[in-house]
Amino acid sequence: MSEPLIFAEHINNKICDFLANKIVAPLTHEQKIALISPWCRSFTHTTLDWYLNNKPQHTSQFCPDNAPGDTLAFMRWHKTDDYLHYLSGNHSTDWSCKQIQTQSELLVLPRFIWAKTIAFQSGIRKKFLTQLTLLSFLKIRKLSYKKKIHQFSTDTTLRNKILYELIDHLKEYPFAIWLSQKTLEMLPRIFLEGINETYANYDKNQSFDAIFSSDCWSSIDSFKIMAFAQKNRRKVRLIGTPHAFNYSALDKFWLRTYELSFLDKYLSWGALCDQDPKVIPFYINKFAGYQRSQPIKRVDEKNPILLTGAMRPNHLVEYPFEPTIFKQYLLDEINIAHITAQTTKRAVKIRTRNKDRGGSFEILFREHAPANVVLDFQSGAFINEVTNYSLHVSDNTSTTIVESLIVNHPTIIVIANGYFPIDNMASDSFNTLKEVGIFHTTIQSYRIHLAKINGHMNDWWHDHRTQLAVTNFLNKHARIGGEITIWKNTLLN
Repeated sequence: MSEPLIFAEHINNKICDFLANKIVAPLTHEQKIALISPWCRSFTHTTLDWYLNNKPQHTSQFCPDNAPGDTLAFMRWHKTDDYLHYLSGNHSTDWSCKQIQTQSELLVLPRFIWAKTIAFQSGIRKKFLTQLTLLSFLKIRKLSYKKKIHQFSTDTTLRNKILYELIDHLKEYPFAIWLSQKTLEMLPRIFLEGINETYANYDKNQSFDAIFSSDCWSSIDSFKIMAFAQKNRRKVRLIGTPHAFNYSALDKFWLRTYELSFLDKYLSWGALCDQDPKVIPFYINKFAGYQRSQPIKRVDEKNPILLTGAMRPNHLVEYPFEPTIFKQYLLDEINIAHITAQTTKRAVKIRTRNKDRGGSFEILFREHAPANVVLDFQSGAFINEVTNYSLHVSDNTSTTIVESLIVNHPTIIVIANGYFPIDNMASDSFNTLKEVGIFHTTIQSYRIHLAKINGHMNDWWHDHRTQLAVTNFLNKHARIGGEITIWKNTLLN
C-alpha cells in the first residue's frame, strides 16, 4: 500500500472512531464502527485525495442541511462532477440542482417472519432458493427488499457541536477545518439524526435465528441497523458470503476484513480461505446447484473481443482507490484495448455500465481510444453475453472472470499496474493460470501471448493443461454446485 493510502487509512480510522463515539444509540462501539465504516472510508479516501492534490486555500459556508440520507445516497452522488464542484467550494450551481438525495431508504420488515434463517439479497438463483425453502419446510425464507423513503431533518446545532470537536481532534493536520466541515456536511442523516428512530423500528421480537446476505452488509444502512437490533435483542447469527471474486483474490481486501469483523459465520466461494475460524470453505452462491456444460464449445475467432474493466468509481469501497490512481488505471485500460485490437486485427468492445458511475471514462475514451475500440453499455447478464465474443480480457479481479471461466469461455487476465495486488494466499492459483497463458502481470507478456494464440484460440483453450488450470482455479476461488442439503444444513446450523 502506498504512503498516501496508508495516510488516508490512518485519517479514516481517526474520523471513524471519533464519529462512533458521537453517535448516541443502543449499539456497541463495534457495531457503530461497522455501520459507518463503508461511508467513512469512501468519503475519507476520495475527499482527502482531492485535498492533497488541489490544496484549497479557504473553506466555504457550512451547509449541514445538504447531508445525504444514507450511505447509498452519498455513493450515488460523490462519483459525479457535482461532488468535485462541491469539494472545490464552487457553489455557483444551486444545491437543488445537484443529484444528492437527502432522504433515507428504510427496509420494510414484515410484522412477523416465520423462518429460522432469512435470506436477504443472497445472490442465490431464484429457482434454487425456492427449492431450498421447500426442502427446509419454510425454515429458510427470502426477505424481499421492500423499502420506504423517509426524510430525517438535520440537527444543525448538534452537527456544529461535533464539527468543532472534530476540528480539535484533527488539529495537528493542516486540513483539520476543511475536512471536518466536509465530514459533518456529508455524514448521512440516518447515522446521526435518524439512528434511534430507525433502531426502535426494528427492535421488536421476531422468530428467525439467523440472517444471511451476500450484497448488503456493506451498503444498506437500515438492513445493518435491523440486524444489529435483532442481534442485541436475541443473539441472532449474522452470516455472510462474498459478493465478488475480489474477496479471495485481492491483497488486504478491505471489505473482507470489514465483514469478518462483525459477522458470525462466513461462507467462502471455494476451498481457498484465510485462517479465520469464522470462514467456512463453501460454494459460490451465484451458481448454487449449477453444473458446467460439456463438451466445451468452440468459439468463432472472427467475433470481436470483449474487455471488462472496473470503470465504476464506486469500486472505491472495494479497492484502495484514489481519483488520481483511478485516472491512470483507465488510461492503462484504453492502452490494453488498443494493443488487443492492433495485435488481433479485430474489433474490441469495452464493457461498462451505463449508470451508477461518473463520466470520467467517456472523456478519456474520446481523447485516447482508437477507432476500432468501442464502448459496450451492458444491458443483459454478462454470463449470457460473453459467448458472443471470441475472447474475454479483464484488467482487474472482477467477478466476470469466474463467470467467464465457469461457462468455459477463453479468458485472459491482465493485471499489470499494481492497482489490483494479488493476495499471497491466492498467488499459487494465479501462478497456475500464468503458466498456461491465462494470467499476465505485464502488458508485454500479454501482447506476446495474444500474438501466439491469435488464430489458434480454440487449440489453446481446449488444451488439457489449460483446462486443468481452470478447473483447479475455480475449485479454490469459485467452487460450483453444492448439494442442496449441504446448503440447507449450513444455513440452518
